[in-house]
Amino acid sequence: ATWASLSAAYGPNGVGSLSTIGIDQFAESDITGLVQEWVAGGVPNHGLMLIADNKNVETRHASKEWPTVDQRPYLEVVIATESVTLAAQQDTAIWQTSDLANYGACDLIDLGTGGDVIGNGHPLFQFDLGALPSPIRIVSAQLRVTKVGGAIISRNIQVYPLTAAWDEGSG
Repeated sequence: ATWASLSAAYGPNGVGSLSTIGIDQFAESDITGLVQEWVAGGVPNHGLMLIADNKNVETRHASKEWPTVDQRPYLEVVIATESVTLAAQQDTAIWQTSDLANYGACDLIDLGTGGDVIGNGHPLFQFDLGALPSPIRIVSAQLRVTKVGGAIISRNIQVYPLTAAWDEGSG
């Protein structure tokens, strides 16, 4: 996944939002409707992109490679009376000023910018729904990410569905 291949490959409408403030705090977003569409086959599961309202501030979030397991991104899906936790299958960040770079092996995922030097950064996440039992009735689905660094300010972050397939990469 790179900026050149995915910067415009997201749906026109956000499917959820989350807010982060302090370091080592998690944020959740209700994306039940999107997960229901993925499971029903109405929309392909290409994953999610996060876009912050304030792009002049950089924050860092734990990736699936982060050493503290309970701070890694996950999707909590409630089906009937059972809850299933899905770890991110793949995650990375794409950067405007590094339009051909891929950061899939990094343990941090940056969001926003540290100024003109870095450029816009958008995290990407994808979850494998194959672990969910079938047939299924999804009651709720919550995306959870943990802020582990960067500016200590409140940010509104929109969650968008990706509209194109991508690979995490090893950069």
